[in-house]
Amino acid sequence: MDVFRISGTFKNGVHWQKFSKELMAKDEAAAVEKLYSDMGGKHGVNRAQVKIEEVKTVKPEDVENIVLKQSIEHNLVKQ
Repeated sequence: MDVFRISGTFKNGVHWQKFSKELMAKDEAAAVEKLYSDMGGKHGVNRAQVKIEEVKTVKPEDVENIVLKQSIEHNLVKQ
């Protein structure tokens, strides 16, 4: 599984708000699907209200999300 950083904007009321989210997924398409699911669940927005500007793979040492980083480190130790 790889870590992806997805950034873009989403409709928050009448304004568009920027976001950047790191997700672990098997590929880029799965990461985008997970993002849509998370944004819909947390912010009540549909796909048309989310505009993705960039999706990039992140090296394990460059992960910024502390929970994700700890999960990666735990999996590396386990192997």
